[in-house]
Amino acid sequence: MCFSSFPASARVLVTGGAGFLGRYVIARLNEAGVRPVATRLPHETPPTSVYPAVGDPPAPLDADWRVLDLTDAEALRALLRDYDPHHILHLAARMSGERSYTYADEAFRVNLTVTHELMCAAGTLCSGLERLVLIGSAEEYGNAPVLPITEDEPTAPISPYSASKAAATQYAVLYHRLFGLPVTVLRPFIVYGPEQSTAMMLPQLIATALRGEDFPMTPGEQTRDFIYVGDVADAVLRAAVTPAAVGEVFNICSGVERSILSLARQVLAVMESETRLLVGAIPYRSNEAMRLVGNPDKAHRLLEWTPRIELAEGLRRTIASFRQQSVERS
Repeated sequence: MCFSSFPASARVLVTGGAGFLGRYVIARLNEAGVRPVATRLPHETPPTSVYPAVGDPPAPLDADWRVLDLTDAEALRALLRDYDPHHILHLAARMSGERSYTYADEAFRVNLTVTHELMCAAGTLCSGLERLVLIGSAEEYGNAPVLPITEDEPTAPISPYSASKAAATQYAVLYHRLFGLPVTVLRPFIVYGPEQSTAMMLPQLIATALRGEDFPMTPGEQTRDFIYVGDVADAVLRAAVTPAAVGEVFNICSGVERSILSLARQVLAVMESETRLLVGAIPYRSNEAMRLVGNPDKAHRLLEWTPRIELAEGLRRTIASFRQQSVERS
């Protein structure tokens, strides 16, 4: 998808550029003729390509990489002063479903404090800031009483991760109203795709099936709304250039509810795998959201965004990429 309204001369900063979503956002920017400045942590290797589609060669990435730990507030401010971006796409985060005080402290520092520092610094240091896009989380809604969930639903975080994201969203909306900060918050639902970390359930299942091992899982009755990573990247760029997006929060989702168990069975069917699902071998997480499905109408209407990749095609792309990686490692 080409974003003709995204000027090639725009100065774009992508935080967390080496991450799962980051590389797809950089690819979309490159398609629009933009070479962004992208941050990565010292231990991260800059990605050189993304996996576009089954059978296609990897798409190369072009970015000006900056090694930066965003918890270093002075270094962050120096980057903003020197580069003076027009658009900031803040993708960096510390994501985990862990329920512990240790992770809670980490989520607070990385997901909330860093985001707060970024908003304050961008608002005071960036002379031509047109948009600051933040990535929230569908988990901010918790166990919503009405489905599908709209953006008007009050937040009810269920984990340290979702609490840190919900707090950052509240600050973003507040700073737009108080100071006119041109911020937009996207709440992706369950993002998946090629090269995702095996810390997540779907790539973990694929990797396990490729090894021919059994897969322990929860009873799988919880439902989720799955969205392909490339579609989320498209939404990020839409949010960055759409005037009506300023000050708004958007669900980025398919609007289709699927159980985890049905998804697991679909993956194994596509793989033609004999891996057994050990259903119920793992308990649900404490305070688990049992149903998460979003209403995408607001994003359709204001961002003119619609997901292009159906789940079946997304699974084919994801499985093919993991198979290719397995061949390359062997």
